[in-house]
Amino acid sequence: MKKFGCVLALFFVIVVFVNAKGNRQPRCKVALSKDAKYLAASGDILSQRQGENVISSYPIKLYDVASGNLLKTLLSQSAFVDSLVFSPDGKKLAAGLSDGTIQLWDVLSGNSVRTLAGHQFYVLDLAYSPDGRILVSASDDKTIKAWAIENGSLISTITEKQPVQQISFTNDGEELIVRLGLSFESETLIEASIKNYKVPGWTLLRERSISGLGDIFGAYYIPSNDNDDAIFSAIDIGSDDEGKDISNSIVGYSRNEGPIPVKGRVYNVAIANDGKQLYYTLDNDIIVFDTASKKEIKRLSHDNVVSLLYNSVGNIIISSSSDYVVKIWNANTLNNIKTIIIKPKSDP
Repeated sequence: MKKFGCVLALFFVIVVFVNAKGNRQPRCKVALSKDAKYLAASGDILSQRQGENVISSYPIKLYDVASGNLLKTLLSQSAFVDSLVFSPDGKKLAAGLSDGTIQLWDVLSGNSVRTLAGHQFYVLDLAYSPDGRILVSASDDKTIKAWAIENGSLISTITEKQPVQQISFTNDGEELIVRLGLSFESETLIEASIKNYKVPGWTLLRERSISGLGDIFGAYYIPSNDNDDAIFSAIDIGSDDEGKDISNSIVGYSRNEGPIPVKGRVYNVAIANDGKQLYYTLDNDIIVFDTASKKEIKRLSHDNVVSLLYNSVGNIIISSSSDYVVKIWNANTLNNIKTIIIKPKSDP
């Protein structure tokens, strides 16, 4: 079976930032360097102005993971940060913004080194090639763009039929894996597409779909070192004996495995690189699930989690919440080893 890796293969993050009416919701976006030394965080802030809720952008902050200390605050940007990723060597940080641009930062100096412009809407995901020479961006404008890091030139553009929500490279850098947004084939059947493109050349190699009955909240492709896993969470809305709406989420893992019925809504999913542990949020807990025994191992307490990361180098799980609290967990002991407050209450 083909092995997967690189920056996005080390961890996976799902962030919910748009509600059912299409309005932007405040959330915390985080990224971890491949060597697990640096943490970057940004997002949206909800505040009150003249009696109305206002969403504003929050500066990108760089932290030392070991100490939890703030290293740098990057200059504030007018647009919202929708995606963050470190280069494979950890020297550059790329931020995908809501205005369709991509900002590149030098991690050591904290200086902005380049702006890449070309997308029309949100840049939802970013991925570096294993050698760090190419940066690929995925956008809500239904395009994928490949950029040459050396000079910032546009290499290629791929146009899809749905918004492009997740991208990652294979370990050898020869393929790009793409997850498209959901397409509504009927009132009950919803489908999400996953495509593999050849690198270079950017030609389509294969495509597969994940579909299910009911209201599928999201379908997530999770590349890992030893497994080719398709993770999805579905919400089947039904009624109990009293006519009240109830929901049952299903978290499925691997193409060849059956679903896991879960009561409640699953909003975030991550998986360890060896495929042995699955992590997902349910209510105010992070569920650690053993994929071999198909049993819940432990519940980690963290309220209002909006994203989950897994990093194989540090063997850590990182959860971030809507109130800008980041918790770092040891993936072996499952103990909370560090808590970082991204936005102190004194901040505006």
